[in-house]
Amino acid sequence: MMPQGVIFLGRYVGKRVKRIEDSRLIAGRGLYVDDIKLPGALYAYFLRSPYPHARIRSIDVGDALKLSGVVAIYTYKDIEKYVEPITYDDAKSEPMTLLASGKVRYVGEPIAMIIARDRYVARDAADLISVDYEPLPALTDPYKALESDIRIHEPAERNIAFERGFKCGDPDSAFAKAHLVISERLYNQGVAPAPMEPRGVAAYFDGYNLTVWSSTQTPFDLKEELYSRLKLKVPRIRVIQPDVGGAFGAKIIRYPEEFLVPLASIQLNSPVKWYSTRWEDLVSLNRGRDLYAEVEAAIDKDGRILGLRARIIGDLGAYPWGTELPMICARMITGPYKIENASITALGVYTNKVPLMAYRGAGRPEATYFIERLMSIAADELGIDD
Repeated sequence: MMPQGVIFLGRYVGKRVKRIEDSRLIAGRGLYVDDIKLPGALYAYFLRSPYPHARIRSIDVGDALKLSGVVAIYTYKDIEKYVEPITYDDAKSEPMTLLASGKVRYVGEPIAMIIARDRYVARDAADLISVDYEPLPALTDPYKALESDIRIHEPAERNIAFERGFKCGDPDSAFAKAHLVISERLYNQGVAPAPMEPRGVAAYFDGYNLTVWSSTQTPFDLKEELYSRLKLKVPRIRVIQPDVGGAFGAKIIRYPEEFLVPLASIQLNSPVKWYSTRWEDLVSLNRGRDLYAEVEAAIDKDGRILGLRARIIGDLGAYPWGTELPMICARMITGPYKIENASITALGVYTNKVPLMAYRGAGRPEATYFIERLMSIAADELGIDD
């Protein structure tokens, strides 16, 4: 962070600041997680769920452990004593264990971590793990999830993680005297962030210092959570953020691999590396967008907005990583317009998809699309330019 004194001296404010990293990156001299060389490193690979919703009856790793080069295999029962699950205070959900325990809730959820002397051996070993699944009905549409008797998380009735709203002015009166009322249900499609560099983590524990390299956007938050989540108390933790080959918001949160790879390094007394394949990134990196809006506007004959009603529905996926996104959208949906009467609600709904999280604007572009589309429809109805 730039010292405040430097800012007030006027050395940067209002002036062009040259980027100092461009020549190094353009010339291919960037240093990414997979470029980190750790002598004697072991390699991790994650067995992931092929089902969007299923109970796990049993996991048999016996054949995989016999494969030459395999060092260790972790399932939930192997890690539960050593790492805290992720809990959520602002949503109704069960804790997210870092390896699935008893149930999987989305395709790509990690079930087992294989550690081997070669990353390809680790990948081959995953094919030898036998998992007995009991497939369950999957919910992939938030509107159907709201009406279903199936619960993705037991505490969440109708699969609603949260519902919040706010009101200003007198919307009912505004709609009663409107010349025109426009009602629409709009959808901003979900996207896969797909940065050029997939996620990666490397870790080395020397008996006192734990050093973690991660392609994260939040190295300080990761360091804090490593201290709090690892039950094996480590005297000193250092998190290094190398060059990050794109993120778009998808590397803001802390993923299970960022705790499990360091845990393996501590327990095996060896450097451990993991680098995601493109397929893994597409199924395990958070989704973006995927918000719905039920909106209606009260318009007078001159095209002024008298009132606005809106319900923003966020398809949160299997866990409440992105609860703030529907709320940000709800707060921003009035856009640049003078709207004195409004009633707006935001709710998050669970589905059997990879969780939702920030992507390039985090709720704001969605809000802009919703209000501007509504204004375009209103302008067409009134026969005026929008």
